Amino acid sequence: VELFESIGLKADPFTTSPNPDLFFPAKEHKQCLEGLELAIRMRRGLSVVRGGIGTGKTTISRKLIQNFNADEDKNFDFYPILDPKFESELVLLQHLVDLFGIEDEAGTSVQECRNQIEHHLINVGVEEGRVLVLIIDEGQNLKGEFLDVFRTLLNFETDDFKLLQLVIFGQPEMTSIIHEYPNFEDRITFNFELGPLDLESTVGIIKHRLMISGGEKKEWFSADAMKAIHQHTQGYPRKINKLCHQLLLNMMSEKTDSVSLMMVESTIGGKTSTGLIEPEQPEEPETAVAEETVEEVVDEKKDVAVNKLFDILRKSGKKEGSTIGATDEDDIIGDLYD
Repeated sequence: VELFESIGLKADPFTTSPNPDLFFPAKEHKQCLEGLELAIRMRRGLSVVRGGIGTGKTTISRKLIQNFNADEDKNFDFYPILDPKFESELVLLQHLVDLFGIEDEAGTSVQECRNQIEHHLINVGVEEGRVLVLIIDEGQNLKGEFLDVFRTLLNFETDDFKLLQLVIFGQPEMTSIIHEYPNFEDRITFNFELGPLDLESTVGIIKHRLMISGGEKKEWFSADAMKAIHQHTQGYPRKINKLCHQLLLNMMSEKTDSVSLMMVESTIGGKTSTGLIEPEQPEEPETAVAEETVEEVVDEKKDVAVNKLFDILRKSGKKEGSTIGATDEDDIIGDLYD
């Protein structure tokens, strides 16, 4: 944090951790978030969000939870599953029993666990009037047969609403898995696919994150620099954040006030004077070198960058004797936004 305070920022504006406070409402992301909120409030049951790596799925899920936590009635209970790799249907159901905080010990059979979950959903959803929301990340890792497990749980309902609200986030390959289970697919009430950001949203996310992190109103990145960032990252939020994080480090190393087009091109090409970036070879011949270089920044170079920056600041007398550290954190509903 002290590293970024030296240039007037409260924190790293381009952390790759899914911090909901840094969420930028790009058009597509805003549509997705609003659609999910509506589906949950109407208690429609099943929502699915697909998107490639680094398109912002996890950040949207965290923002979704944050928005409901700020709700005045506090009637929504969220339960996340970060990686749904389970050995069997029984193990999955036992995990849900524990996750939902059901007092009785998880049953030893599939039917016993189903009964426990059904009774809990009725108690929470009908008697207590609360909304139970299960959020699954990395949905592409779900075994196909587990979709039938969730289909069964989605059958628990009153005459007016579903007792379980299920939101699944996954990569595009999840689509083919879902297609194999039409009875599950038919239950999807909100279906959305995230793509990369356009130039306008790329510029927006850069400026927004700097503002939220306390950056003063100035030109941190030139217009040409942001255009080049969009071109090289192809509009993928995670790549944008990784590249912009590195550009801020390079900006401080070179003791300049803003990021220029030349600096972006040098960083992409691995030609920075401080040697903070090394170009990487693509894993596949057809993959662009620039894309792969932006996607993976060599972690060992981060320590070199911080040490160089510490020397610069120490010599200038700004933080003499202090320790500077950097953190690399790195239907009306269903068809409305398709």
